[in-house]
Amino acid sequence: MKTFILLQAQGDLEPVWKTIVITLFVLSMISERLANFLKLNLQVWFPDPRRDPGYYAKASPWRQRLGRKLKLKNLMRVEEEEGEEKERVGGIINLAIFCGILVAIMANADFFYLLSTGHTRSMYWEGVLPWDGWVHTLNISKCDFWLGSALFWKKVAGRCIGWMLTGLFVSLGSKFWHDLLDLLLYSSNLKRKLSDPNTFTSGSADEVREFAELTSREFGQMALAQQGERLQSQPGVLDVVFGKKRVKGAVRDVLIVYVNTASTVGQLPASAEVQLVSGRKVKVPVVYEVVDDIPSAQFSMGDSLHLWGSKFTGTLGCIFKGRDPDTDKLCYFALTCSHVLTANEKIDRKGWIEDPSDTVQVSNHALGKWRYGQLNREFDIALVTINPEQVKKYKDPLAVNLQPRVRHLTEADISRQIILSRYGTRDTRLSSGKLSALLESEIQIRYGSYLHGIAGLIQITNSDGGTPKAISSNGDSGSLVYDDDGLLVGIIVAGNESYSYAIPMATIERKFRTILPDFEIIILPNLSAL
Repeated sequence: MKTFILLQAQGDLEPVWKTIVITLFVLSMISERLANFLKLNLQVWFPDPRRDPGYYAKASPWRQRLGRKLKLKNLMRVEEEEGEEKERVGGIINLAIFCGILVAIMANADFFYLLSTGHTRSMYWEGVLPWDGWVHTLNISKCDFWLGSALFWKKVAGRCIGWMLTGLFVSLGSKFWHDLLDLLLYSSNLKRKLSDPNTFTSGSADEVREFAELTSREFGQMALAQQGERLQSQPGVLDVVFGKKRVKGAVRDVLIVYVNTASTVGQLPASAEVQLVSGRKVKVPVVYEVVDDIPSAQFSMGDSLHLWGSKFTGTLGCIFKGRDPDTDKLCYFALTCSHVLTANEKIDRKGWIEDPSDTVQVSNHALGKWRYGQLNREFDIALVTINPEQVKKYKDPLAVNLQPRVRHLTEADISRQIILSRYGTRDTRLSSGKLSALLESEIQIRYGSYLHGIAGLIQITNSDGGTPKAISSNGDSGSLVYDDDGLLVGIIVAGNESYSYAIPMATIERKFRTILPDFEIIILPNLSAL
C-alpha cells in the first residue's frame, strides 16, 4: 500500500502501470513460445498409454507417475470425453504456470519490485549465474549466507514469492495482457478527454467524436505541421520541435520553441491552434526555451578520440561486441559519433565501410579502423573496429557502476525529472543533470557549415542554479549518458549553453541488433576478463 500511495502522490501511477503491463505482455509471449516448444516435445517423455501403449510400457515408472500427476500425457489432441478434455486442459494450465515462473526467474522479474519501480531488477547473466552473484543480488554478505541468517532466508523467500506471482500473471497469456494494454491506453486517453472541459464545447457530435478519438500526441504532430513554419518565421525564433515535457507538474505533448532572447517570448502565442478535419479548432501548449544558439555538434581539439591526422576530437563512449557481417569474425567495436571522425564535414560513407583504411586514434595511440558510419534522421553514429588487447587498455575505474543494459525513457521519467549523468573517456569530468524533454520531431543541429535535423533526441539540463546549463561541452560527442542505476540511456551528440542532446541508446541497440550478429554491449569496467 505504501508503494501505491507514493506513486499517486507523484502522479506517476498510470505510466508505471502501463510499463508493468508491457513488461508482463513481453514475458507472456516468451513464456508461450517456451510452452509451445514443450508441448511439441513432452510427449516423448510422457507418452499417452491409450495412443502409444508400447512406448508407455517402456517408460520408467517415475515418468509414468509424473505424467499422470501433472496431466502431461496428452497436450496436443482434443479429447472427445469431457473428463479427459478437462484433464488435458489442466495439463496445459500446469505447463503454462511452470513456463511463466521459469521465465520470471530467468528475467529476474520480482513482482513486488516490478510494482514499486515499474521495471525488473538488474542482474548479470553469464550462462549460469555464479552463487556469489545471487548473494550480491540479494545484498547479503557472504558471512550472513554461511551463517544461515534469518535475513538471508527472508530475502530469498521474498524473491521466490515475487517470481511465483509474476509467473502466475504471465501464465494468463499474451492475449490477456495485449487486450489489457489496449484498454489501458484507450481509457487513459478517454479519461483525459472526458476530464477536459473543452471536449464538449463543440457544435456537433462529429467534432466531439474526433476530439475524443485523437491523442494529445497526434494533436502535437498536427500543430507542428500546421503552425511550425509560422512560428519558425517569427523574429528571434531559432527552431520549433514537438516533444514531451513536464509543464506545471504534468507531462504533456507540446511544441517546444527555442528563442535567443527572453524578450521574444512575450510577443509569441502561448498555444498553437490546430484545425481538425471536422472543422473544430484545438489549442496545443507552446513552451519557450531561451538558448544562445541551436545545438552544435560537440567536437573539439584535445587529447581524445579522433581520425588519424585530424585535430578535431570527440569521446569514446562504450564498446560493442558482435560478428563482422563481412568476415563473420567476432569483433569489438568502439562507439562514437560520425561527425567526430569527419571533423564535422558531411559523411560520405553510409553503413558498413568496405576495406576500411582510416585509422582512428585515442590520445596518441592507434585504436583501430573506422568500420561503420551513419548520419540520418535518427543517427549520428560510428563504429571503430578494435582488438581485445586494445579494449583492455580502456578499462575505466570511474565507471564501475555502469551496466550492460539499456533503459528506455518514458513519460514517467519526464514527470520525475530523473537524474542523468554523462561520462566518457575523454577526461575525468563527470556531469549530471535532469531529463528535460523527449523530442519526437527533428531538431536542427549545426555541423560546421551546414545544418542537419535529428529526431527522437533526449534533452538534458542542469538547472540547479536557476538557469538551464548543459552537462556537456565541446569534445563530449560520443559520451555515455546513464541513470542512477547505471543503465545506459544514450550518447551525447550535440549541445548549446543551456541543453545537452543525446541519441537514445535504446534506438542504437535496436539498430545494431538487426545488422550486427551476436550483438552485445560491453561496459568498460568489465573488459578485464576479455
